[in-house]
Amino acid sequence: MSRARREAFDVTRANAAGRSREQIRELYEAELRARGLAMPPEEILDAQVDAITGDYRAITRLMSRQVGNAAKFVRDLFHPPS
Repeated sequence: MSRARREAFDVTRANAAGRSREQIRELYEAELRARGLAMPPEEILDAQVDAITGDYRAITRLMSRQVGNAAKFVRDLFHPPS
């Protein structure tokens, strides 16, 4: 994660108390825009907002899927599908 993205994440987390998930998402998007950063894909943005709220299930699912995709890629390198 870039320094600017980390700062946006940290500022949002510091200001998240008492806010709804939707308000946190809006705040995070505003922090990203203020730093001139592009919005991540929807699935990643949702996982980041969940992480800000302390719910790491979405990011865990996303990472598990990526590990599975990497394993399939390596398998196909050595045993291409027929």
